[in-house]
Amino acid sequence: MTRVYIDTNILLHAKPLQEIAWETHEATPVTIIITETNIRELDRHKDQHPKKTLRERARRALQRIERSLTSSGLRPGVSLAIDDKPANIDYAVHRLDPSHADDRIIASVIQARTENPSDGLVLYAHDVGPRLTAARLGIIAKELPEEDKLPPTKDETEQENERLRRELHELRAAAPTLHLAINGETKTVGATTLIAAPAPVDEEQMRAEARTAREKLSRFANPGTEDPEGIVTVNGRRLLSLDALGMPDPNAIPSSEYQRYQSDCDRYEADYRTYLGGRYDGTKERSRTIKLAITLHNTGGKPAEDTRISITFPPTLTLRSHAPSVPRPPTAPTPPRNNALLQREIMERITNPPGFPIQRYNPLPDLNPQQTGPDIDEHEVSWWVRRLRHTYDRDLGVIYLTIPEPLKPFTMTYYLHATNATKPFTGQVLIKPCLS
Repeated sequence: MTRVYIDTNILLHAKPLQEIAWETHEATPVTIIITETNIRELDRHKDQHPKKTLRERARRALQRIERSLTSSGLRPGVSLAIDDKPANIDYAVHRLDPSHADDRIIASVIQARTENPSDGLVLYAHDVGPRLTAARLGIIAKELPEEDKLPPTKDETEQENERLRRELHELRAAAPTLHLAINGETKTVGATTLIAAPAPVDEEQMRAEARTAREKLSRFANPGTEDPEGIVTVNGRRLLSLDALGMPDPNAIPSSEYQRYQSDCDRYEADYRTYLGGRYDGTKERSRTIKLAITLHNTGGKPAEDTRISITFPPTLTLRSHAPSVPRPPTAPTPPRNNALLQREIMERITNPPGFPIQRYNPLPDLNPQQTGPDIDEHEVSWWVRRLRHTYDRDLGVIYLTIPEPLKPFTMTYYLHATNATKPFTGQVLIKPCLS
């Protein structure tokens, strides 16, 4: 015969004893021993356990034990017996604690081994601790298979917390979830590489380059002919009058044209020096400018409605909607013109007098009922998006940041608020500029 002792947790966390196939686990006949410690612990749990579920399990376990004592058995080949005698052993010798319930059950097994050495003795324990103690004392200790165990119990507070967590998850899943991508990256740290600034250009070098540009202009020798009669001044330029239209030599170039060309060449050289300075400044500013492509993502379970987006940058940065401009080189002077060209200019001024251009503003191309921005206000950029479907993204355009010297990492803070979201979405992105 096999005598099976069980700890109290098996009565609380396993199937009812009559539903466990003990005959497949042990050699029959099998007798399940319920000790006095089991009864006392179940009686305490049915009144004092903090979880209502376990209080109810302890109460039903006691009722089933009572009914099984009056029946023929638990299962075919499996019976139930009560061992209500306290173990008469030396707890200290076996290193057991009589105040510990599991140790008292193990003591009952040791007592039974002394009284019935021919019976097979097995201890089934739900916890690891009793099994380790039993193994130390030479007692066979086993764990019930998983299919014989009950799922973990949850009290009212745990169940309510789970319900609230589910509701919160459903609310969040049914709401938009917004975040920004900077240059295609959604990480909080983005490194940007800048090109090196151009080498400094001094004034003497710019003057030399301007002289070289002037020397490339065409040269015209003044034959020293006098201006024909009928020359008039129009808008500061000496031109032929109508009285001179019948001059016999339209290919002749007045000496004033050579003077005008020489003066324009002098002005061209000065303008070229100005252009070189502006080109250097513009190129240097461009070299310290980074491009940020902004994309709005909605990964939630609902479209985002009436969304306001704003990004705040440090005040030391310069924000633009376009890259810093570089000036164009000045236009080369017009070569000296002959009388025919001067006459044609007079006729064009007569037939096509300059008027006042009428600029009609058409607001339709500037109006977008779905999206606005980027609107730059000092160190803050903002957008508005009417609707963004869930799992979709929206291109918000490109902004350019000019970083002062010396290069330092900086943080940009974004704020995303949809009217139907449970809360605004905020975050920070650290940009680490570096020289190439």
